[in-house]
Amino acid sequence: MAALTTIQKTLIEHVMPRRDYVGRPTPRFEWTGIAGVEGEFAKGEVVSLVDHSTNEEFARGLSNYDSAAVRSIAGHRRDEIARILGVDSAA
Repeated sequence: MAALTTIQKTLIEHVMPRRDYVGRPTPRFEWTGIAGVEGEFAKGEVVSLVDHSTNEEFARGLSNYDSAAVRSIAGHRRDEIARILGVDSAA
């Protein structure tokens, strides 16, 4: 039962198709950032990744951050995360 409630917690990602050298969509995807977070979860819990344009789950994984931290870094670049979370990036 615990796994079911954990899986229902959702981390939503923007997903955009990559373009090849002549501008045609390719089957790979480019991550463009976190659009939002649904539910509460702890670091290390299983979350599902959802394409917000189709509302379809495309992956599940273990979260590196809790839901509060993910909300605070949403919309920011990877190189800004340590500063936002107050973590020493040299450590």
